[in-house]
Amino acid sequence: MENLKQAEVESVHDVALPNSQEELAADPVLDEEPSNFHCSSEWHLARLQCPTAALVYPFALRISKNSGKFACSAISVARFLDVHRTTVLRAFHKLSELGFFELLEYGKFDTNIYNVVLHSDWAQRNPGKCIQKIQFPWSGEGDPLGQQLYAASGGRVKFKEFQIREYRKSGLDDADLVARFNEFRSGVGRHRQPRNVGFHFLEYLRKTCPQDAQSLIT
Repeated sequence: MENLKQAEVESVHDVALPNSQEELAADPVLDEEPSNFHCSSEWHLARLQCPTAALVYPFALRISKNSGKFACSAISVARFLDVHRTTVLRAFHKLSELGFFELLEYGKFDTNIYNVVLHSDWAQRNPGKCIQKIQFPWSGEGDPLGQQLYAASGGRVKFKEFQIREYRKSGLDDADLVARFNEFRSGVGRHRQPRNVGFHFLEYLRKTCPQDAQSLIT
């Protein structure tokens, strides 16, 4: 019983930490290509080289939702997650180092109390530390025509930006271009592979647009 009590009050400062040179590795953002997804806590947690941190963080967010404080001992969290206590202490350290855990009260004779920082708040405090999302015409952040054509294709055709620019040279408004695309897909384009649809739709516009507009579509 005495040993269990002693384990309960041990803090994150008692656990041996990895080599400092490894901890101070280059910022991963500098080496990352833009992502297909918006940045989130998962992106940062995946790069901590501590899988348990990815379990502890959402658990701590849920526990601290109402009080704004996370005061669970490492041994109680370890039992819940079915891992070793020192593994949880390492996760606490990693999350604190990253800034997702903020120490509110050091538990010299009790457990530490943390504020669990939301990714959105963390990102505001750490500009330039998040991965950037690629903006595609169909992703909801680019040209609205690209989004409409993507939806009209049933989410199967991803149009490139230069293709959207060429379509616009036809002089047709967005609604007319979407209508032409629906005609194309239900007719000569119905058997085209999704990767080839963008090109063949441009060919279709060249053939079906008014003569003066055809000369604009190169």
